[in-house]
Amino acid sequence: MKWIKRIAIVVLSCLALAFVVDFALNWWIAAKLPRIINRENDTPYQITYKDLDISLLGRNLTATEVVVVPKASLHSTKTKAGLYANIGRLEINGFGMWSILFGDRIKARNLIVEKPEVTLFKKNDRALDNAKSISSEVVKPFSKIITVSDVFLNHGSIQIIGLDNRRILAVANINIKLEGIAVTEETLSQKIPFTFRTYAVDCDSLFYQSNSFYHMVTRKIATTESGLSVKDFKMIPEFPRREFVNRLKQERDIYAIAAANINLNNMDWRFNGNDFAFHAQSLVLDDVNADIFRSKIPKDDPKKKKLYSEMLRNVPFALKIDTVLLRRSKIVYEEELDAGRGPGALTFSQFNMRVTGLQSGFRQTKMEDVNIKIDCRFMETSLLEVDWTFNVLDKADSFNIRGRFFDFPAERISPFTKPYLNATFKGSLDEVYFNFSGNDNGSKGDFAINYDDLKVSIYKKKQPKKKNKIVSAIANLFVKDDTKDKVTTAKVSVPRAQDRSFFNLLWKSMEEGLKKVLL
Repeated sequence: MKWIKRIAIVVLSCLALAFVVDFALNWWIAAKLPRIINRENDTPYQITYKDLDISLLGRNLTATEVVVVPKASLHSTKTKAGLYANIGRLEINGFGMWSILFGDRIKARNLIVEKPEVTLFKKNDRALDNAKSISSEVVKPFSKIITVSDVFLNHGSIQIIGLDNRRILAVANINIKLEGIAVTEETLSQKIPFTFRTYAVDCDSLFYQSNSFYHMVTRKIATTESGLSVKDFKMIPEFPRREFVNRLKQERDIYAIAAANINLNNMDWRFNGNDFAFHAQSLVLDDVNADIFRSKIPKDDPKKKKLYSEMLRNVPFALKIDTVLLRRSKIVYEEELDAGRGPGALTFSQFNMRVTGLQSGFRQTKMEDVNIKIDCRFMETSLLEVDWTFNVLDKADSFNIRGRFFDFPAERISPFTKPYLNATFKGSLDEVYFNFSGNDNGSKGDFAINYDDLKVSIYKKKQPKKKNKIVSAIANLFVKDDTKDKVTTAKVSVPRAQDRSFFNLLWKSMEEGLKKVLL
């Protein structure tokens, strides 16, 4: 029986030793952790908590009611910049004891953050606007406290506040999953200050103040490494139209854009050194409503307006989207000569567009053409079809655009011509065709039309509601009232005004064709 007693003594001694070691380790870790995560940590932030529960057996640590504040804000009420957070519950799983006992950092398998409310106050205009500032002000300080492989953030809210105490960004009910995270001195110097294997992010809504003139809002957003989905996107001007115009120093389009759904499918993005590359199989935008307004009251912007081929050629990263689809949409373009007349409006409804071969010219030596096909209802009436091609690498910026529409009542163009040209038309445009080729210097091509019983009415400049009967009668003497049921063709050659857009060149080409046929 002596050997049984000896075994029992050994077992009890081991258990007692284990208990003592466990008690000592718990006491030591409980004493060590505050020095790692509290005010003695070597970071700009103080971290406090209400309760801290440690399980050495499960290698788990749970803290409740965690509060993060910049240390500088504790000593001065005027110092506000930095990150503030209130976290309902924070759980660290699979931590390593040696990193806690003999180091100054918690290393663990994963971090779970429940219901965090995070606010970032910018300390200057450039803070948090680029990867370096995010790395130095957010990632690097907390990587000194804890490094984990996986992060799960549940039901959080995030906002960024500018120097003027206005919201720059607000995200509601955000959920983040980052797996396979690595933070090193090398990654901290890169565009994204950490690497990861997979990610998934979703939120219920987002607000973003993109600049002093616009803010963007969305409803549901969901993204993973292979796709992005956005619901109810809106780009909203900050000011009423008249105030917006008064704030402009030069002519500029004013946009109001809404989209029911935006989807990027099978996307892949990465950094190759400092070079960013983005590729997606498709970008699909459904039920877009875009209102584009331009006032001619501000002074002209004399800078050269680049054609789309040059814009894509100069994109400073590798961008490729195989197919872009715009479906069931509406585009309204309004242009105002003076505030008294109001804007002239062109409407393109039931708008569908398919773009293939969309790609930047970054580090490319050979590319297929960008091809754009459009079908829509022009002024809510006539079917308009357009086929437009250009090549991004062509430094002459050559293009071809051709289109046609049929059975168009001329009076339907009045919402544009009445305010813009002080004139209205009657009659029927039975067939209209155009085929223009051009480049950065201008366009040439054919314009063809078949119309019946065309009449023009000119209105008085100072009394735009009253018809100028004499001038109208003279104008109708010079305008051919029909084409005798035949398609009449005119050759067009128009130089490009370098301070005007591609669509101005298209309009001037069609205007030149109309003049040659009608007069």
